Amino acid sequence: MPWAIWSDSRFRRTPPVPSGRAGSVMGPPLTPVVSAETQAATLERILTLTAALAEEGRKPVVFVDLDLTALLPTVRMWRVLEAASTEFGVRDFADPSQITGKDGHRLIPGYTEEAWMCFVALTDLRKKYPQIDWDAPEPGVQGGRPGGALYAFIRRNYWEQDLRTDEVSPGLPEFHRLLAERGGEIFFVSGRPGTPKISLETLARGGIPNPVLLFGQRKTGLPVPRDHVRDRDADTKYFWTVDTESAGYTVVAVIDDRFSNRTAVQAASSMPGTLSVAVAAPRYSYSPDAADPSLPDRISDFRVFCDLER
Repeated sequence: MPWAIWSDSRFRRTPPVPSGRAGSVMGPPLTPVVSAETQAATLERILTLTAALAEEGRKPVVFVDLDLTALLPTVRMWRVLEAASTEFGVRDFADPSQITGKDGHRLIPGYTEEAWMCFVALTDLRKKYPQIDWDAPEPGVQGGRPGGALYAFIRRNYWEQDLRTDEVSPGLPEFHRLLAERGGEIFFVSGRPGTPKISLETLARGGIPNPVLLFGQRKTGLPVPRDHVRDRDADTKYFWTVDTESAGYTVVAVIDDRFSNRTAVQAASSMPGTLSVAVAAPRYSYSPDAADPSLPDRISDFRVFCDLER
């Protein structure tokens, strides 16, 4: 194969089948901004499109991001928040499990600039600690908002924590199986630092048999930023889309917590109807698009909530 993927058959095992069916939410609650009905409809659209393309003899794949999409880094983020509590005197971070938004829901911040600013907007922390600069940099904007020391601390320390503590998002093994039954594959795509070994082991431990991972930052050689490609992360997703489709696959959907990454995949794909699926992970803050009710394709995790055994 003329392009670099990471896969290891040592991690092959049968994924567990969840017991929740027929619209009931088994396990942790979804984010308040994505209903079970919206999530189920989104995942079924992906499965239906995959089956249709497979029937045509094509090789459909779904791109799934890792951090805050396929993998939930709750332990890492809790440790970072606890450290920030000491470093910056934010007492609310001393016990991350008790952080509560204005609507009464418990939540912790995502590490991206968009998710962090959403977290700040959903809480009273800016008002409670006015001496702290709560802003994150404005991504992809030269001369934009610079961001404060707190977010810089959060972002830096997030990547210094043990990646082995991450957990697979609820329902992902079952969705992986249902997709395979319809003739499709999941390609996990990430520009996270380090080597692919830990990420592959985490996916396998969570019930993904023989995971396929497109790993590492890549450069297309095109200018960044450019139309539909905001930054280096988006350029990486663009690169992997071009490489994947040049190997004979069709990217039917991209599931990613960052709008800019999904836009890049759609721009690079040869398929006009590539689905762009926003993610608002359970208990986490999110990008604004994930809460937009006008967008049909949104999920919190990968639980299907209905019987698709057909």
